[in-house]
Amino acid sequence: MKRKTLIIVSVVICVLVGAATLGILHITPHTGIYLSATDGDPLIVVNSTPFVVSPKSHFDGLQDGDKLLVFFRGATATSCPAEARVYIHFKLGKGDLSDIPESVRNELEQLGWISSPD
Repeated sequence: MKRKTLIIVSVVICVLVGAATLGILHITPHTGIYLSATDGDPLIVVNSTPFVVSPKSHFDGLQDGDKLLVFFRGATATSCPAEARVYIHFKLGKGDLSDIPESVRNELEQLGWISSPD
């Protein structure tokens, strides 16, 4: 019984320390949709805001429309799309481009980030 309690307390402490570390470093979780730019740069659309994310190698093997949970910091919203450094991501499931708002797709197309789906 004491061993089980010790394990539970240890797990809780580890989770709290991990959460505190993420908070101190301003690394926050977001759900978003993956989109590949015409030049191969990875984009993630979070709440109708597109982000060009790095490092590029984190996103090998993903398909446009895939739903992700990403942990990033350093979002720079002074450009469109904004920029962010991703520390880790998890694929939540498949999706398609219709999951990205049309206004966001149009804006990225006008800026030359993506091509039209003709």
